[in-house]
Amino acid sequence: MRSAYHALCYAVLHAYTAIVCLSLCFSIVFSVTLYEKLNELGEKKQSLIDEMEKENRGTPAEERERLLKQVTPVTDILFPVYYMASSVSGR
Repeated sequence: MRSAYHALCYAVLHAYTAIVCLSLCFSIVFSVTLYEKLNELGEKKQSLIDEMEKENRGTPAEERERLLKQVTPVTDILFPVYYMASSVSGR
């Protein structure tokens, strides 16, 4: 009777060990996946920071002036086209 009990305990112990090992393997795979994703996001963050530094936007007031300088030529080009289109459709 005692040897059957020991055999059962041994089998349960091996099953438990197998479950723990599988759980550990899944945890390692999940950790590696998260680590890779974290590195990928870190690289993307650094590239965005580098891009922003490369543009060197300056202060918000300087950025506003730069954008206004871009918008004004576009408006000068589009307004006559809009005027001609509206006059043609009005006929």
